[in-house]
Amino acid sequence: MSTREEDIVKTLSPDQKAIWDYRKTGKNFAIMAPAGTGKSYLSRAMQDNSTIVVAPTGVAALNANGITAHKAFGLPIGLPTMEDFEKLPRKMIDLFGKNSPVKAIQCDELGMIRSDMLHLIDLRLQKARGNKAPFGGIQMIGIGDFYQIEPILNNSEKKHFDFNTYKSVFAFDSPSWNFNEFTLTTAHRHANPKHVELLASIRTKDENCEAALRDIIKIAKPFNVNEQVTMLCNFNADADYYNNIFYNKIDVSEKIYRAKNYGEEKYKDNEMPVAESLRLKVGTKVIIKANDISGTYVNGSTGVVKELADDHVIVTIKEGLESRDVFVCVNKWEKYDFVKSLNGLQKIVVGTFEQIPIKLGYGISVHSCQGMTLEEVCINTGRGSFSHGQFFVALSRVKNLENLSFSNSSAISINDIIVRQNVIDHYKKLRG
Repeated sequence: MSTREEDIVKTLSPDQKAIWDYRKTGKNFAIMAPAGTGKSYLSRAMQDNSTIVVAPTGVAALNANGITAHKAFGLPIGLPTMEDFEKLPRKMIDLFGKNSPVKAIQCDELGMIRSDMLHLIDLRLQKARGNKAPFGGIQMIGIGDFYQIEPILNNSEKKHFDFNTYKSVFAFDSPSWNFNEFTLTTAHRHANPKHVELLASIRTKDENCEAALRDIIKIAKPFNVNEQVTMLCNFNADADYYNNIFYNKIDVSEKIYRAKNYGEEKYKDNEMPVAESLRLKVGTKVIIKANDISGTYVNGSTGVVKELADDHVIVTIKEGLESRDVFVCVNKWEKYDFVKSLNGLQKIVVGTFEQIPIKLGYGISVHSCQGMTLEEVCINTGRGSFSHGQFFVALSRVKNLENLSFSNSSAISINDIIVRQNVIDHYKKLRG
């Protein structure tokens, strides 16, 4: 075992260590665990130069230090056709062919990979590898949670989706589902055991769910419109509403930071981690969207703008009763491609986005906060929850439920907790 591996193992909880050891068997497995149990940490720890990391969205790929599944496997936009199943992109031959150094593929946010796409990935890898074993004999590692945000299938696609081959959009209903599933139970985000129990009930919508919802509403703070509290909104329009209200109240001049977006594959609008033209004022509440190399702030740190310089922003971060100033400089996000070399896989930068890693922090959408940890939040369900896992994702962003509030708690009901029955059934099978 290398020094790096020894250092990592020392930091793992027992359930993480069991998965770390299983990885060495070379068998396919999936870590489908609740929020706040250390999935992201384990994901980073398992990465090496014989592993390609992929994710279903550009933002998720950035967070995982990987590339999109679309890029790695040449996935089509929309539903795959017969032609898509028959052809093999040249890119896949180069990456995954018989002489490829790839030993494992790690797919973060596997819960968002649609069942037909997993099937297509499997068959294409078999062709690329010349091997009829699942995924061409390459170890496939999935990380995610089926109880969180579900795969996307819009109304026009739903009419043509092959529900005979795939019972649902979830990856576990794909013919290619060939994973030994693990979960993680050690809570790293929520320290209070009672809170962990309540969130678990909401996550699965079990028989105690309604009582758990009442308890959470009782634990939560009274609603108070306060620019210090992050508003988690079901709808983007509501998040924009809060951001504009509080930003426009700040009666000082603004400064605009313009991003640099360059490379062979420039960042598209829906891939940009922060605004291309970032408007800021002193006194603005913000969320930092990157990790500082020296560790002075992390992705998800919240604070208030103290000073605006030409090449950096000073943000005051409050942690408990203490406050500290951090210098938030221009961050560089990079899109990667992979090439083979004598030393294994090498990343090649194909696109670069440079900007101050800051977003307005008064209101953000629930769908964009998955993976974040926040100190204090207020949940605005707007016209109500509309997707599987949405309400649980919102609740589980905060470390302590006592730092949670609701914009209109009387409007929240059991109907806001949407959980697909086939997801419940899948997890029941795992428990035997």
